[in-house]
Amino acid sequence: MATTTATGVIKPRRGFDTGVVSGGLKKLGEVTIPKKFFERISCGIEVMDSLINGDGIIRGQRITCAAPRGSGKTTFWLQYLQAVVTHNSGIRCAYLSNEEHITQLAYTAQRLGTTDVVADNMTDLDSIAAMMEHFDIIVIDSVAGLQHPDVNSDHIM
Repeated sequence: MATTTATGVIKPRRGFDTGVVSGGLKKLGEVTIPKKFFERISCGIEVMDSLINGDGIIRGQRITCAAPRGSGKTTFWLQYLQAVVTHNSGIRCAYLSNEEHITQLAYTAQRLGTTDVVADNMTDLDSIAAMMEHFDIIVIDSVAGLQHPDVNSDHIM
């Protein structure tokens, strides 16, 4: 989580490492690229993978998917996760929603043939953070419904 100071400068919360720090100017050709960038998680469907970095998800990556209501975000992600678990043995995926009740998600999954996806209704950031070490991919629908005990909605403008 980040906090905003009175001047509007965003600084990371203590103990939260974004991994983005200055190391001085370098030629990009001289930067060592971590191994995880080459170990992408593919869903096995080229057109879907091409929408996500061209060839799949990097473990620990964050992706924002924004579109109008009813445009197919839930359908896309349920189908993507189903394809990932079908195509990759041992990859653990979860769909966490604070917008649609689990029974509605189950109905949608049955209709789409995505019933191997595990899902739950969750809003608490600490609970979600605790789950992160147990899954390779977690889809959160939606950021707007997330809650944390240290953040009071009375302070949001």
